[in-house]
Amino acid sequence: MRNIFSKRQFLANLPYAYLCVIWYIDADQSYHIVKRPGIMESDYIAVRTISGCGILTEYNGEKHELKANSLGIFCSGDVAQYKASLEGWQFYWFRFNHSDWREKCNWVEELNITASELKNMERCFSNLNSKFINECLNAEALFNFLLSDWMIRLHSGTSAQLSASELTAILEKGCYQQLDLKTLAKTAGMCERSFRDAVHRVTGMSPKEYMSKLKMDAAMDLLLTTTKSVSEIAEEMGYETPFYFSRAFKKHYGISPKKVRNGIFGK
Repeated sequence: MRNIFSKRQFLANLPYAYLCVIWYIDADQSYHIVKRPGIMESDYIAVRTISGCGILTEYNGEKHELKANSLGIFCSGDVAQYKASLEGWQFYWFRFNHSDWREKCNWVEELNITASELKNMERCFSNLNSKFINECLNAEALFNFLLSDWMIRLHSGTSAQLSASELTAILEKGCYQQLDLKTLAKTAGMCERSFRDAVHRVTGMSPKEYMSKLKMDAAMDLLLTTTKSVSEIAEEMGYETPFYFSRAFKKHYGISPKKVRNGIFGK
């Protein structure tokens, strides 16, 4: 005979999301919502795009593209307007309060929608609209599960499995092949947010900053060891014009590439 039990050790209040309302929208290109300015809102919005694409704009003018399989979390008071693209926009829009929200807001990440997740969102939507309290509570519990699952999946990635040398090798490849952040994160087996966090832990810089440093170091080496012109080096580093290259180089080193070249080869 076995008689065992598991006892809860902590009775502290846990962070909890209070689900206010859910919209399920399957919109065509005419869908365009503009919020009235000056409305004070302290709650949050989670947007889960199933298909199509939408553009969400903050009051500060920053735009976010919400493609299929994307998750966006925003402060409701920061959202100025949102509209569907030409291909339409099918999405769930969750509005919620949270007792202890510590995540950053106003971001969008790619996170594949699973079949079970889609079913849970459908159940969450139908149960919240029920006149029975137990079904409403079930909807709220489902949303808290969804929210926790999203955060765990975003933060899990595979950063612990990649060494510093492996991460920097991916960045070097991205630098010389001019790969975007999405492609680099996919190469590392992470979502974009986890990849940015992993790179920052290893290098102290964002992926963009680190790749810019790699380019500048390579450019300096070419200036010091070859007779290639500044224009040739700019093109090799992936800059549209020598002007943009020279400006970036001077910002990084405090001296123009022309002066470096003249100092070495102008004697």
